[in-house]
Amino acid sequence: MQAEQLVNQLKAVLPRYTGDFTTNTTITSLTRSGSTATATTNVAHQLKVGNKVLINGAKVPVVISSLTRNGNYALAITASDHPLIRGNITVELSGANETAYNGVKTLLVDKNNFLSAPSIEVESITISGSTATVTTKTPHGYINNPNIQVSITGAYPDVYNKQTLLNSVPTSTTFTYTVYGTENNATAEFGKIVKVKQLINSRTFIFEVSGNPTTPATGTITQLSSYKAGYNGYKTILTTPTSTTFTYACDSNLGTPAQGSISSRSNPTITGSVDYERAVQMFQSGNEFGQPVNWAVLILGDETTSKNQSTKTDGISTYQTGNNIRENSYQNITLFIFIPCGSTNDQLLYAKTRDVATSYKPIIFKALLGFRPTSNLSDTRYSGLVSVSNGVFQFNSSYYVHQYTFQASCWLNQDDTIDADDAFAFREFDFDVLNTDFNQSVMSIEGDVDQEN
Repeated sequence: MQAEQLVNQLKAVLPRYTGDFTTNTTITSLTRSGSTATATTNVAHQLKVGNKVLINGAKVPVVISSLTRNGNYALAITASDHPLIRGNITVELSGANETAYNGVKTLLVDKNNFLSAPSIEVESITISGSTATVTTKTPHGYINNPNIQVSITGAYPDVYNKQTLLNSVPTSTTFTYTVYGTENNATAEFGKIVKVKQLINSRTFIFEVSGNPTTPATGTITQLSSYKAGYNGYKTILTTPTSTTFTYACDSNLGTPAQGSISSRSNPTITGSVDYERAVQMFQSGNEFGQPVNWAVLILGDETTSKNQSTKTDGISTYQTGNNIRENSYQNITLFIFIPCGSTNDQLLYAKTRDVATSYKPIIFKALLGFRPTSNLSDTRYSGLVSVSNGVFQFNSSYYVHQYTFQASCWLNQDDTIDADDAFAFREFDFDVLNTDFNQSVMSIEGDVDQEN
């Protein structure tokens, strides 16, 4: 098992959830040109080309070209693909003329968390040539836009039931679409109700709205979204034009400038150590400049093994497989969380600091529980890490140390032993038989017992 592998796992996870183990810098501006993002920081960032930095809190603006309301639901049509996907339950809007449209809104989603839309009952469907005109019982809220697609169900003849783009929207209760192969007006199938439902796609979404704001909404309206494929995430520094700017690669389709409370997290104080004494030295030297930060230090424990043998008997003979190696190797992994306390007489300092240390439990578990480190033995991997214990390890007036212990195991078996051909030097001998004048034979042997193949 390699400590570096576990440390890198912690570095990849912990900064995503907390800035307590990184250098945190506020980004005052984040813009995009082509596929390059440029970040401006409020202080010198001290980053270099090739450094890794975690961008956090950036929200991607998506321009909304149309925002209409139908009762308590608002239909938004975006000028480009929005990043809303399965699992999104809220959306943030800004810039609308009425405040009821702005802020964090609840998206309409179905039971599987897919973006959804309400169904509207249809009064009638009439046909003229290849154009069908639908009249709804209540205002449908649709507009004349090439991205509006609906699904019609419950109609007879069945040719009227289809997923289709709208041709036109003459009124608030009518719209048209194209049909083929029938000259009859549609009626409801027996026992069914004709309904129309808008299909949600990458250019549309629906959310709940309170009150009765005017429709359609006006203004420069944008939808803001935080998602992994945007400005956020681990990025590699491409250039550092000034002490307060740096650039990195990003998606060329992102809206610009990014919005939100944006920061960068870099230089994680997450490392490994050979023992606890050196861990203390790293923590103290890292905080000697009067800027106390938390440290996470991982230490690998010594391995222990246990034999696993089986004995079989039929009453006549005994067969024991103890001559075949099959041992379980266990290794403990200890993560020490160092939290500086400073000089204070706060009587609740211990309790407060311990609460902070235990608050890291969920993200530490996210990083390590179930993680399977590689092994240089024949089984190639350890078992997934399991939690053994956690609790206070040390506390004094200057710092608090919390200990999280994990364990992994792997098999050491016959395949890990040295093969017989590799255990001995290769021996090569030459045999010669010599005849003498006295009718006697003498054998001569020449060889090198130290030669290795």
